[in-house]
Amino acid sequence: MSTPSLPFQHKLPARLRHLWETLYADRAAFYTIGLAVFLHLVLWFLVVIGYFQLPPIIPLHFDAFGQPDRIEPRSHIFFLPIIAFGLLLVNGVGGLLLRQWVDEFAAYLLWGGTVVLQLLFLIAVLSVIL
Repeated sequence: MSTPSLPFQHKLPARLRHLWETLYADRAAFYTIGLAVFLHLVLWFLVVIGYFQLPPIIPLHFDAFGQPDRIEPRSHIFFLPIIAFGLLLVNGVGGLLLRQWVDEFAAYLLWGGTVVLQLLFLIAVLSVIL
């Protein structure tokens, strides 16, 4: 199967072209990273849609007994997808570095963990919005 070309692929440095071709050839890595990115986009969608339905002050953290112990303005809900994006970026790049220099299996674990993290952030956002 041939690698689909990107519209701007001729402008990419050779290293990035090689990275794209390598990731596309490894379907498990391609779909795992793609799923993490898709879940992250869903996370942003839910935050933006749910933002206007939130009261001006919302509980963002709860103690062991279920009582809110951190109450913030509703704009703080945007910290959740921002933190999730940082983790997506760090784990994505970390997985690429692991795959290239250490071990492919370790990269898959990191990317799989990224999918789980995005799901956990989705649950957190849903618990605040609903």
